[in-house]
Amino acid sequence: MITLMKIEKLSLPWVDSTKRIQPTAIVLHWWQVPTWFGGIKWFIFALKRKKLSVQFAVTKDGEVYQLTESPDVWCRHARCANNSSIGIEIQGLGRRDLDENQLQFQAVVGLVKELCRQFIIDPKFRVEQGENTRFYGITSHKVVDKYCSGKRRLPKRDVHDEYVTRLIEALQR
Repeated sequence: MITLMKIEKLSLPWVDSTKRIQPTAIVLHWWQVPTWFGGIKWFIFALKRKKLSVQFAVTKDGEVYQLTESPDVWCRHARCANNSSIGIEIQGLGRRDLDENQLQFQAVVGLVKELCRQFIIDPKFRVEQGENTRFYGITSHKVVDKYCSGKRRLPKRDVHDEYVTRLIEALQR
Protein backbone atom coordinates (compact mmCIF):
# COMPACT_ATOMS: atom_id res chain seq x y z
CA MET A 1 0.00 0.00 0.00
CA ILE A 2 1.42 3.37 -0.96
CA THR A 3 1.13 5.84 1.90
CA LEU A 4 3.41 8.79 1.13
CA MET A 5 1.12 10.47 -1.38
CA LYS A 6 -2.56 10.85 -2.09
CA ILE A 7 -3.68 8.26 -4.59
CA GLU A 8 -7.18 8.00 -5.95
CA LYS A 9 -8.19 4.34 -6.21
CA LEU A 10 -10.29 3.23 -9.13
CA SER A 11 -10.87 -0.25 -10.47
CA LEU A 12 -10.58 -1.91 -13.84
CA PRO A 13 -13.27 -4.59 -13.49
CA TRP A 14 -11.86 -6.73 -16.34
CA VAL A 15 -8.55 -7.25 -14.50
CA ASP A 16 -8.11 -10.51 -12.58
CA SER A 17 -6.89 -9.36 -9.14
CA THR A 18 -5.83 -12.87 -8.19
CA LYS A 19 -3.05 -12.95 -10.80
CA ARG A 20 0.04 -11.38 -9.19
CA ILE A 21 3.60 -10.57 -10.23
CA GLN A 22 6.88 -9.97 -8.43
CA PRO A 23 7.71 -6.51 -9.80
CA THR A 24 11.35 -5.81 -10.61
CA ALA A 25 10.73 -3.00 -13.12
CA ILE A 26 8.61 0.06 -13.77
CA VAL A 27 7.55 0.81 -17.35
CA LEU A 28 6.53 4.37 -18.22
CA HIS A 29 3.89 4.92 -20.87
CA TRP A 30 2.65 8.06 -22.60
CA TRP A 31 -1.07 8.62 -22.59
CA GLN A 32 -1.50 10.99 -25.52
CA VAL A 33 -4.99 12.43 -25.07
CA PRO A 34 -5.82 16.13 -24.82
CA THR A 35 -7.35 17.19 -21.51
CA TRP A 36 -10.40 18.67 -23.23
CA PHE A 37 -11.09 15.28 -24.88
CA GLY A 38 -11.41 13.50 -21.56
CA GLY A 39 -9.61 12.70 -18.40
CA ILE A 40 -9.24 9.50 -16.46
CA LYS A 41 -12.72 8.20 -17.35
CA TRP A 42 -11.96 8.45 -21.08
CA PHE A 43 -8.62 6.72 -20.48
CA ILE A 44 -10.30 3.83 -18.63
CA PHE A 45 -12.82 3.52 -21.47
CA ALA A 46 -9.96 3.34 -24.00
CA LEU A 47 -8.17 0.66 -21.96
CA LYS A 48 -11.33 -1.44 -21.77
CA ARG A 49 -11.97 -1.10 -25.49
CA LYS A 50 -8.46 -2.37 -26.27
CA LYS A 51 -8.54 -5.00 -23.49
CA LEU A 52 -5.50 -3.40 -21.85
CA SER A 53 -4.71 -2.57 -18.25
CA VAL A 54 -2.13 -0.69 -16.23
CA GLN A 55 -1.53 -0.31 -12.50
CA PHE A 56 -1.25 3.51 -12.35
CA ALA A 57 -2.13 6.66 -14.30
CA VAL A 58 -0.92 10.21 -13.64
CA THR A 59 -3.01 13.01 -15.13
CA LYS A 60 -1.74 16.41 -16.25
CA ASP A 61 -2.91 18.00 -12.99
CA GLY A 62 -0.65 15.65 -10.99
CA GLU A 63 -3.42 13.36 -9.78
CA VAL A 64 -2.25 9.77 -9.28
CA TYR A 65 -4.75 6.97 -9.89
CA GLN A 66 -4.23 3.36 -8.84
CA LEU A 67 -6.27 1.30 -11.28
CA THR A 68 -5.80 -2.12 -9.68
CA GLU A 69 -6.40 -3.53 -6.21
CA SER A 70 -2.64 -3.69 -5.62
CA PRO A 71 0.45 -2.57 -7.59
CA ASP A 72 1.52 -6.19 -8.01
CA VAL A 73 -1.61 -7.26 -9.92
CA TRP A 74 -0.71 -8.57 -13.40
CA CYS A 75 -1.68 -6.07 -16.12
CA ARG A 76 -1.52 -6.13 -19.91
CA HIS A 77 0.48 -2.98 -20.66
CA ALA A 78 3.85 -3.95 -22.22
CA ARG A 79 3.90 -7.29 -24.02
CA CYS A 80 6.99 -9.08 -22.79
CA ALA A 81 7.36 -7.06 -19.55
CA ASN A 82 3.93 -7.73 -18.03
CA ASN A 83 5.24 -10.52 -15.78
CA SER A 84 7.92 -8.36 -14.18
CA SER A 85 6.77 -4.73 -14.33
CA ILE A 86 4.41 -2.14 -12.94
CA GLY A 87 2.99 0.15 -15.62
CA ILE A 88 2.49 3.89 -15.21
CA GLU A 89 0.61 5.90 -17.82
CA ILE A 90 1.47 9.62 -17.96
CA GLN A 91 -1.02 11.94 -19.67
CA GLY A 92 0.48 14.39 -22.16
CA LEU A 93 0.31 15.58 -25.75
CA GLY A 94 3.97 15.26 -26.54
CA ARG A 95 7.53 15.69 -25.40
CA ARG A 96 7.13 19.38 -24.56
CA ASP A 97 3.93 18.69 -22.62
CA LEU A 98 5.70 16.13 -20.43
CA ASP A 99 8.86 18.21 -20.01
CA GLU A 100 7.11 21.44 -19.02
CA ASN A 101 4.66 20.01 -16.48
CA GLN A 102 6.59 20.09 -13.18
CA LEU A 103 3.54 19.30 -11.03
CA GLN A 104 2.94 16.09 -12.95
CA PHE A 105 6.66 15.25 -13.03
CA GLN A 106 6.88 15.56 -9.24
CA ALA A 107 3.85 13.27 -8.88
CA VAL A 108 5.54 10.69 -11.13
CA VAL A 109 8.78 10.99 -9.11
CA GLY A 110 6.89 10.48 -5.84
CA LEU A 111 5.02 7.47 -7.18
CA VAL A 112 8.11 5.82 -8.68
CA LYS A 113 10.14 6.49 -5.52
CA GLU A 114 7.49 4.81 -3.37
CA LEU A 115 7.15 1.83 -5.73
CA CYS A 116 10.95 1.38 -5.80
CA ARG A 117 11.00 1.44 -2.00
CA GLN A 118 8.03 -0.91 -1.59
CA PHE A 119 9.20 -3.52 -4.11
CA ILE A 120 12.98 -2.97 -3.76
CA ILE A 121 13.42 -1.93 -7.40
CA ASP A 122 16.85 -0.59 -8.36
CA PRO A 123 16.29 2.21 -10.92
CA LYS A 124 19.17 1.00 -13.15
CA PHE A 125 17.66 -0.62 -16.24
CA ARG A 126 18.70 -4.10 -17.37
CA VAL A 127 17.14 -7.13 -19.04
CA GLU A 128 17.68 -10.83 -18.49
CA GLN A 129 16.76 -12.60 -21.69
CA GLY A 130 16.05 -16.28 -21.92
CA GLU A 131 13.02 -18.53 -21.78
CA ASN A 132 11.31 -15.93 -19.60
CA THR A 133 12.58 -12.43 -20.35
CA ARG A 134 12.68 -10.35 -17.17
CA PHE A 135 13.06 -6.58 -16.89
CA TYR A 136 14.69 -4.66 -14.05
CA GLY A 137 14.78 -0.95 -13.22
CA ILE A 138 12.97 1.97 -14.78
CA THR A 139 12.40 2.35 -18.50
CA SER A 140 9.85 3.39 -21.12
CA HIS A 141 7.56 1.23 -23.21
CA LYS A 142 9.49 2.01 -26.38
CA VAL A 143 12.64 0.48 -24.86
CA VAL A 144 10.74 -2.64 -23.72
CA ASP A 145 9.42 -3.13 -27.25
CA LYS A 146 12.99 -3.48 -28.53
CA TYR A 147 13.33 -6.70 -26.52
CA CYS A 148 10.00 -8.24 -27.52
CA SER A 149 10.19 -10.83 -30.25
CA GLY A 150 7.41 -11.62 -32.66
CA LYS A 151 5.42 -9.40 -34.97
CA ARG A 152 7.30 -6.25 -35.99
CA ARG A 153 5.47 -3.02 -35.33
CA LEU A 154 6.18 0.60 -36.07
CA PRO A 155 8.54 2.19 -33.55
CA LYS A 156 6.58 3.24 -30.48
CA ARG A 157 6.33 6.93 -29.69
CA ASP A 158 6.44 6.97 -25.93
CA VAL A 159 8.13 8.58 -22.95
CA HIS A 160 11.47 9.87 -24.24
CA ASP A 161 14.87 8.87 -22.88
CA GLU A 162 15.68 12.29 -21.38
CA TYR A 163 12.48 12.17 -19.29
CA VAL A 164 13.47 8.77 -17.88
CA THR A 165 17.00 10.07 -17.16
CA ARG A 166 15.60 13.15 -15.35
CA LEU A 167 13.29 10.90 -13.35
CA ILE A 168 16.12 8.62 -12.23
CA GLU A 169 18.26 11.64 -11.31
CA ALA A 170 15.35 13.05 -9.24
CA LEU A 171 15.04 9.73 -7.39
CA GLN A 172 18.66 10.00 -6.28
CA ARG A 173 18.19 13.40 -4.63
